[in-house]
Amino acid sequence: MKDSINNIFSGKYILLLFSALLFILAFISGNIYFNRSSVSKEVKLLEKNLHQHQKEFTQFLGDTSLINKIIQKKESLNEFDELVAKGFGIYLFSSDVFGTATLKFWNQQLIVPPPEIQGYADGEYYLSLSNGKYLAIKKTMAAGNGQNNIVACALVLIQSKFFIETAYLPEQFSHSRTAGNRILISDEATPFPLKTITGKTICFLDKKGTLPIPYNSGITNLFKFTGILLFLIFLLLFSESNAKKNGAWKSIASLSLILIVLRLVIYLFPALLNLRQFELFDPSIYGSNPVNRSLGDLLINSIFLCWIVIFAWYWLRRKNELVSSFNMKGKWIAGVLSIAILIFSTFSLAVLIRSLIADSKISFDVTDFFSLSRFTVFGFVILTILSIAYYYFSQLLFRFILPVFGEKKILIYFSIGIAGLIYLTLSPGSHQVLFFLPVLTWLLLFAFLLLNQELLFTRFRINIANTLFWIFIFSVSIATIMLSEIKNAEWEKRKIIADKLVENTDPSSERLLSIALAYLDREFLSDNFYRFNDRVSSKKFRDSIITENYSGYLNKYETKLYVYDNAGKSINNDDPTTLNELNTILTVQAKATKIPNIYYYETSFDKFTYITKRDVVKDGNTTLGYLYIISNPRKYISDALFPELFRQLKQADPENSPVYSYAVYKNKSLVSPTNKYSFAISLQDNEIPKEEYEQRKKENYDELWYRASGNKVIVIVRKRDSLIETITLFSYILCSFLFLVALAQFLSGVIGILYHKRSFRKLFQFNIRRQVHTTIIFISILSFLIIGIATISFFISRYNRNNTDKLSRTMQIMVNEMRKKMSDQQVF
Repeated sequence: MKDSINNIFSGKYILLLFSALLFILAFISGNIYFNRSSVSKEVKLLEKNLHQHQKEFTQFLGDTSLINKIIQKKESLNEFDELVAKGFGIYLFSSDVFGTATLKFWNQQLIVPPPEIQGYADGEYYLSLSNGKYLAIKKTMAAGNGQNNIVACALVLIQSKFFIETAYLPEQFSHSRTAGNRILISDEATPFPLKTITGKTICFLDKKGTLPIPYNSGITNLFKFTGILLFLIFLLLFSESNAKKNGAWKSIASLSLILIVLRLVIYLFPALLNLRQFELFDPSIYGSNPVNRSLGDLLINSIFLCWIVIFAWYWLRRKNELVSSFNMKGKWIAGVLSIAILIFSTFSLAVLIRSLIADSKISFDVTDFFSLSRFTVFGFVILTILSIAYYYFSQLLFRFILPVFGEKKILIYFSIGIAGLIYLTLSPGSHQVLFFLPVLTWLLLFAFLLLNQELLFTRFRINIANTLFWIFIFSVSIATIMLSEIKNAEWEKRKIIADKLVENTDPSSERLLSIALAYLDREFLSDNFYRFNDRVSSKKFRDSIITENYSGYLNKYETKLYVYDNAGKSINNDDPTTLNELNTILTVQAKATKIPNIYYYETSFDKFTYITKRDVVKDGNTTLGYLYIISNPRKYISDALFPELFRQLKQADPENSPVYSYAVYKNKSLVSPTNKYSFAISLQDNEIPKEEYEQRKKENYDELWYRASGNKVIVIVRKRDSLIETITLFSYILCSFLFLVALAQFLSGVIGILYHKRSFRKLFQFNIRRQVHTTIIFISILSFLIIGIATISFFISRYNRNNTDKLSRTMQIMVNEMRKKMSDQQVF
C-alpha cells in the first residue's frame, strides 16, 4: 500500500495528479467567472483604469505653465507628444464673459465634448456620445487681467460603441478587449455601481446574459489547457512504460483508444473546453465535414493521428517480421488490406490538401504576402503534420506488404496500380478521376523510392540525410497539389469578378431602376411623406411603393427604403441604419452610374448594391426629410451596410488591384479599360471567345475571356508568377517541415529529461555525427530565415511606399475639394 502511494506521488503519476488539480481549479474559476463576483472584479478593474486617468488629468490641471503655453501655442514638440500619448481626451476652451467657448486645443481625433457641456457646472458627468460611453470631467480656471477663462475638459472612455463595428472600430470596454463578452452597462440600478475617484456613481454594470458562444477567462483557459498538456505528457510516459511492460500492440491499442475517447468527449461535450470561443475553431474560416468542422478541429485530429502513427512506428520498427505469426492466408489478407489502406490514405491526404484551399477562406497566395494570415501558418503546420504521419504510416503498411510479395517488387507496383484504377473506376465524377490519376502516379513513384531506399540509405533506418530527402519529396509534392488548387480557386474567383463587371456595366439594370424611380418625384414624396410617420401606415405605404413601382424587377432586386426626417432621425425603418452611415456610403464609397442619381458600391469583391437618395422638399425650400432606396441584386444580396471613410484597397477589386487588369468590350469596341495593361481598342471576329469562358496566355500574362450576353466581352488579366510562386510555396512548406522536426526533437529531449534524468547530460554530449547533423539543420534554417526576412522586408517596404503615395494623393484630392466647397460657400 505504501509503495503504491509512493508510486502515485512520484514519476509520471504526479503529472496526472496535477492535471486533475488544474481541471478542478478551472471548474472553480469558471463558475466564479460567471457569477456576481466576476462582475465585481470587472468593476474594480474598470474603476482602476478610470481613476488612473483622473489622476493624470488632475496633474495636468496643476501644471498651469504648460496650459498657458498650450493656449498661446508655444508648447514644445515633446510636450505635445506626451499629451497625444495620453489614454484619454484633453480639451481646452477659451470662454468669454458671454459664455461663448472656443476650442483651443485637443489631443485626439476620436470625439469632442458636446456643446452643452459648457453650461454644466464643474464636476464629473456620464455622457453617452456618438462613439461610446464616457466619463466627462469639467474644470474652469479663471484668468486674471481681463483675460478669457480657460475651460479644461477630459473625456475618459468607458466603453466604445460605434454605429458600425469593424476591426478598426471595435466595441469594447476601455480596460479589457474581452470584458464586453461578460458584462454590460445597465440602464437600471444594479448592485455593481461604477464610481469615480471622488466616489460619485456615474453608471451601473451588470452580468451579460447567455451568449451564443460561451467565453472563459484567461485564467480558466490557462488552467484547462495546462491541465490537458500535463495529461498528454502523462499519457505519453504511461504508453511508453505500458509498451515495455505489456508489448507494443497492446500499448498502441490503448493509446489509440484513449485519444479517440478523448476526442469524442471534446466533440460531444464542447462546454468542457469552449473551443468555439477561439477564432481557430470558427467553421466559417474552414469546415469540410462533421469531423473536420473547423481548422482547429483539423489541427487536433492531425496531431492525435500523427502521435499514434509515430508511436506505432517507434515500437514496431525493430520487429523484423510483423506477420511472422500469420499463416499464408493471413499474410495475403494483411497484404491486400494494407494496399487498400495505403491507396485510401493517399487519396484522403490529397483530398484534404485540396479541401484546405477549396473549402476555406484561408489565403495560400504566397506571392501576396499581405493576404496571408495566422490561419495560413496553421494550414502549413497541419499539412506538414499529416505528411509526417503519412510517411511513417506508409512504412508500417509496407512492413505488411513486403512479406507477401517478397523480392518481386514489380508485383507490388502492379497491385497498387490495379487497386487504384479499380477505386477510380468506382468513384463518381470525371473531375475526381482527373484529380486522382496524378495522385496514383505519385503513389507509384513514392512506393518505388520507399522500397529502394537501399540505393541511397539503409532500409527503414531513419537518419538526417534520409529525413531531409523525404522532407524535400513531400515539400515538392504538397506544393504541386496546392499550386494546382490555388490556380483553380483563383480562376473561379476571376469568373465571379467578370460576372460582376457585366452586372455593373449593364445599362438595362440601371434603366429599370430609373423607370421605377421616375414615379418617386418630389411632388409625390412631399404630398405623401406624412404617411411614413405612423408605423402601420408606413409599412403599407412602403410595400405599395415597392410592389407597384418596382414590380418590373422584383425578381432581380431586393429593395429597402430608409426614411429620415429633416433632423436625420429614423422614421420607422426596419433596421437601425443611420443617416450618417448612408451619407458616408453615398459620398465616399459609391460610384456613379450612367443614369443620374443612381449609384452603386461594392460590399465585397463579388457583391455590389445600388443606392439612390431623394431629398423630400415642399414648396421648393422646406426640407421635410430624406429617402434612400437600397437595391441589392438578388444574386449579390448583402444584409449589412458597411461604410468606411478610408477603404482598404483589395486585391480582388479589379479597378484598384495591383494584381488584376480588366477591359469591357461592347459590340467589339473597348468601352471600359484600365490603364495597367495594353488592351486592344477593338476586337476582330476571330478574337471573340467561342466558349463562355476561355483562357488565353499572352507573353507573361494570363487572360480570362468571358463572352457575356448583350454583345459584351469581358477580359480580366493577371500576370503569371509561376516560378516565383512555386519557389516561395516550396520554401514555406520546407520551413514548416524543418520547424516541426526541430520542435519534435526539442520536445523529445525535454520529455526524456523528465523520464530519464541521465538524458540531460546527453544533450550536451556532441559526437561528430550529431555535430554534422546539427550544423546541416542550423545552416538550412538560418539560410531560409535570412532569405525570408529579406524578401518579406522588401515586400513590406514596397507596400508601405505604394500606400503612402496613394494616401497622399487621396488626401490632396480631399483637401482640394474642401477648399473648393469653402470658396463656393464664401462666394454665396
